[in-house]
Amino acid sequence: MYRNKKFIVVCLLGFSLFISACTSDEEKKGTYYDEGSALLAQGELEDAEQSFLKAIAMDVRFGDAYIKLGVTKMRQGDLRAAFVAFSKAAEIDPYNISVQLRLATFYMLGREFPKALHVLNAVLKQSPNNTEALFLKGSLMAQEKSLPQAKHLFQKIIALDPSQIRAYLALTKVMIVLGETDDLIPILRTAIERNPHALDPKLALVDRYLVLGKIAEAKAVLLDALQHDPGNPDLQGILGSFYFRIGEMPMAESAYKEAVKLAPLDLKPLMALARFYALIGDEEHAVDVYARGVELAPGNVQVLDTVARFYAHGGKTDQAEKYVDMALEANPSFLPSRLLQMEIALDRGRFTEILERSDVLLADGKKLPKVYYLRGMALLGMGDLAKAEDALQHAVSEWPGYIDARLGLARVFFERNAYQKARAQGKAVLVLAPRNLDARLLLGSVADKMGDVNLADQYYRDALKINPEYGPAANNLAYLLVKEGGDLDEALVFARYALKRMPEDSGVLDTLGWIYYKRGEFDAAVPLLAKSVASEPHNPVFLYHLGMTYSKQGKKVQACEALENALGMSKEFIGAHEAREMLDTLGPVEKEATPEGNSGD
Repeated sequence: MYRNKKFIVVCLLGFSLFISACTSDEEKKGTYYDEGSALLAQGELEDAEQSFLKAIAMDVRFGDAYIKLGVTKMRQGDLRAAFVAFSKAAEIDPYNISVQLRLATFYMLGREFPKALHVLNAVLKQSPNNTEALFLKGSLMAQEKSLPQAKHLFQKIIALDPSQIRAYLALTKVMIVLGETDDLIPILRTAIERNPHALDPKLALVDRYLVLGKIAEAKAVLLDALQHDPGNPDLQGILGSFYFRIGEMPMAESAYKEAVKLAPLDLKPLMALARFYALIGDEEHAVDVYARGVELAPGNVQVLDTVARFYAHGGKTDQAEKYVDMALEANPSFLPSRLLQMEIALDRGRFTEILERSDVLLADGKKLPKVYYLRGMALLGMGDLAKAEDALQHAVSEWPGYIDARLGLARVFFERNAYQKARAQGKAVLVLAPRNLDARLLLGSVADKMGDVNLADQYYRDALKINPEYGPAANNLAYLLVKEGGDLDEALVFARYALKRMPEDSGVLDTLGWIYYKRGEFDAAVPLLAKSVASEPHNPVFLYHLGMTYSKQGKKVQACEALENALGMSKEFIGAHEAREMLDTLGPVEKEATPEGNSGD
């Protein structure tokens, strides 16, 4: 009997210790979870992550800890790790609607639409009127082009909750694609009535009025919004954009300035004002405002990158390079500035630098179309056509709509005399962008090379119809006319216009000089042709044109030198036969003899 009592006491003591240990573990994991939640709220993301991991280590089925870990990883920018955490939470508690919706969102971001739809259908089976699930499914249906279904889902959300602004906006976008535009304004007005303080439906209504050309109505909506919220700098900025869009530049400037006045320490309105000045060509004011932005946030990499792009767009590569360097000093891994750095190098002909920088990016996994494009253009500049083609093909395969890459690939094919392939790329660009000028210029050059002079003429003239100030097409058309024995007066008009637009372009200088030669105006031709040769001393055609002009002036020595140099560089350029004939006509050049025995006394 005594033994049984002793056994019972030992068992009870062991059970008590077991219960105590379990309680202690529960308390510890709860403590870690609470610590992590507090750290997450304070923005201490790394410490929060460690606390949640400790809680999970104590209980691998701790769903709430996985959820908070997922949120932490999202805020850290690690979406892959966040997805893994939410997936685990969803596995632990498949009936947690909040977790399932997060998981569906991740599937949609990864364009795994069937998986997203499976999750959303499961949620809606459990909760048929869940507006978040309905919205996600409607968005998915819109992505999949199932527009009538998307429309029905957004309408259902509005019926369930008329305050859902995003549902009204999504519904109007779907209806625009469906071509059902008659009811858009009433729908947007209903959204505004239901949510009078919401800004987005008012802006959507403004856009709709602008599409319909109802400027006064659009302006009235914006001014009404401002009346309700006069101190809102964002609204003033939107008003500025509205005035800019309808061409009222003084009013636009006033609105942008008011936005800056309302929020003097906010970068957004300041940068909008600078961008406005840049767009209207007011470089002086743009420079001043951008400088204020840099002063306000000297280490802001996005501001520095924006200023660098402003200078690069204006052709001021020294200044652009300065600000790119500043941006990369602030954040060496900032990809937009690294790409801009390569663009500037391409503009300056630093091809080896581009190859080195692209090697680093590709090794880091940055296999972006822009990286392949810049690499391809550098290889093209270096004359390595096979590798250039490979890089540009990579860019196009990654992004079939990449117009610059297609044009670059067309140039490679053109240089390799693969004119059919070059033409195919040019036509593909016109499908993507029917008014693209560079594609027409290329197609005109291809047609010329293939002997279809009329088609080349048409491409150049079409480009000039789209943009009469497009200098390259004017130059090519002028040269085509003089080459084919066309109207020299018309050719002269186009060449002069091209020179006005591109005063330092060696090709344009040569074209105009050659037209003067054909017109017999040799004294006018020589300065232009000499300048083109000075710019491109190894171009046999330019040397040929200059030599022929010297011959007409009776300058035998200069003529023979230029023509011999041209033929020394190439035997097959256009005009090589005429160059040889002229050299035969001119005969040998007699070198001046040095008098012997002349001591100079």
